[in-house]
Amino acid sequence: MKKYLVISLVSVLLSSCFFGKKTTSSVPMVKEQDFAVEENTEYASWLNKEEAAELNAIFAAYRNDFDFTNKRVIFFTGSSGKLRSNKEHYFRMQKKYDNTSYYNRDNGYLYIFDEDQREAVGGYDAAIVFWTKNQLSTEEVMERIKQEPPVE
Repeated sequence: MKKYLVISLVSVLLSSCFFGKKTTSSVPMVKEQDFAVEENTEYASWLNKEEAAELNAIFAAYRNDFDFTNKRVIFFTGSSGKLRSNKEHYFRMQKKYDNTSYYNRDNGYLYIFDEDQREAVGGYDAAIVFWTKNQLSTEEVMERIKQEPPVE
């Protein structure tokens, strides 16, 4: 009996080594060490060069001439899209659920603010709402941002 148990355990361990998930993506993924900025700093919502390039690729069909380079972006998630998130969580989810996994990647909804809207929401250039059931209106996203405490 012990012999069969040992053989079963060894075969499970070996099969997990040989049949691991293969991840390929046309969008370059940001490396984990690129997320060195703490979320409680004023720079946490500013995108670095790699993050901007990745978001430019992800939202290429929707952003028109908007470029994420040197932009400040706020993230929301949750079933209603009202739970404050951060860029680290967004990029982890992008990496975890690439298009080769069982679940399709959810790029989210992009909200680009014009100059007046940008001033009204405290300087954010855009918002991304991901892993949500409903698409919010721009006004709803702006109201949600106004409810957030300012980042010091």
